[in-house]
Amino acid sequence: MDKDMCEKLYEELCTKSKNHKSISHYTNLDSLEKIIMNRSFRLTLLSEVNDKFEDKRIPDLWKGKIYVSCFTNRIRESVMFWEMYTRKGKKEQEEGVMITLNNKFSENIEIYGDEKCEKNKFGKIEKSNINHKSYDNIDDWGYYDISFADIEYTNNFSDYVDKTLGHLFGGLVKGIEWDCEEETRIRVALKPIGKENVRISNSINMYKPKPNFEYIYFKLTDDMLNGIQITLNPWSTVEFRERVEKIMKESNIENPIIIDSNLKGNIKK
Repeated sequence: MDKDMCEKLYEELCTKSKNHKSISHYTNLDSLEKIIMNRSFRLTLLSEVNDKFEDKRIPDLWKGKIYVSCFTNRIRESVMFWEMYTRKGKKEQEEGVMITLNNKFSENIEIYGDEKCEKNKFGKIEKSNINHKSYDNIDDWGYYDISFADIEYTNNFSDYVDKTLGHLFGGLVKGIEWDCEEETRIRVALKPIGKENVRISNSINMYKPKPNFEYIYFKLTDDMLNGIQITLNPWSTVEFRERVEKIMKESNIENPIIIDSNLKGNIKK
């Protein structure tokens, strides 16, 4: 795939993501409370996602620097998602919820190193500062790119390999076996303020600095949160609903909606 085709496909993936009226995220009750109270979503290193090959397919320059937060644009509930993404220890799926948000993500995504999104906001790095020597702190880093895009599914990963454009598809291309997820992602590629290739002291060897923090966060705006819908897991109880209602009441979010799963009573634990 040549440069023009790569750039065209990347733009198509970003455009598709804007057309979804809402996007959803399956998680557990503890994570729901953190998301709601902090008004933020966590992005995780690409190396920590379920598909362990994703991080191995990207150029070395970007390994350890790409963070993602994963959603589905499916309108229908997924039994597989309830099974895979809402478990929490031995409680398994009984603590699960599906969070559905208004799709306002492409308009203003702010990224922070702080889960409350009150400090350590990442700025865009336009050019490396060769005089900046530190790489150990959050404020030694900024972002190279923030993308909100649908995932591309393929059987031929070689089509998406380009040394000059490797960052375009890092974290945005998965194997065709994952296409049932109908996934949309926020993807952030971080970049150091200083050099991207640094010589090791007293050596001719070089290394590529990487962030030493596992998570970063994006801020949820009122437009995203107002009218939020929480779908309870198919095995939920009255007591579980009350716990969710308490969280939402304390959040002061406008017009939250809490509904039972369409699958309630139809699948075994």
